[in-house]
Amino acid sequence: MKKIIIPCVFLLLVLMVSSCSTQFVCPDGSIVDSPNKCPRDEVQKKVVQEGVVGFSDGLLELIQKGQNVQSFTYDFKEVNKPKDPTYSFKIYGSKVKRYLPIKTSVLNQNELDVIIFDRTSKTAIGYCESEKYCIKQGEIGTLEFSQYYVTTPFDWLDKIQRAKIETKNERMFGRDVWKVIANDGEFTIWIENYYGVPLKVSIGSETFEFRNPKFNTLNGSDVAFVDME
Repeated sequence: MKKIIIPCVFLLLVLMVSSCSTQFVCPDGSIVDSPNKCPRDEVQKKVVQEGVVGFSDGLLELIQKGQNVQSFTYDFKEVNKPKDPTYSFKIYGSKVKRYLPIKTSVLNQNELDVIIFDRTSKTAIGYCESEKYCIKQGEIGTLEFSQYYVTTPFDWLDKIQRAKIETKNERMFGRDVWKVIANDGEFTIWIENYYGVPLKVSIGSETFEFRNPKFNTLNGSDVAFVDME
């Protein structure tokens, strides 16, 4: 009888000790008896470092500034197609308003002169604003987003996965810019050095310029339909 009781008492003590000693698995796989003993600083440091790998000093901060710009107005020009018209754009938040060239030689000859895009929902709605030059003023209807949408400066910023600064000593449209090589040479981008918004992009044989830039001057009504008389 004694031989049975002693092992049972010993097993009970082991279970009591085990129940008092809880183990934790840390994010790095190590096992500790308290979550406070996990090497959190190293884990957090690794996350921060992974976020900036592949960017020259100060470049990531400049790109983030550009992504935080609320509004931007510019004239878009595809440099390698000099005969193509220049298009005016207004961006406020996720809304993009694109102005199309219109016929002004004869009155009331245009069906469409403005497109308003939503970059989040990938939708496009056409309008004709000018009472003088439009056949019918007002909403035309939904358009194919991909057919009319032109990549914006903010879209180009989003495409950058890694980059290095080639020079900080260039000027464009009266502003200082950083010339940046993006994604191991996939494209070159000139970023305005105060607001962090691109003013020029060169990819392959194509070059795009965002001329006459104006920053943070718009509100929501500026990218909505306007009843022009």
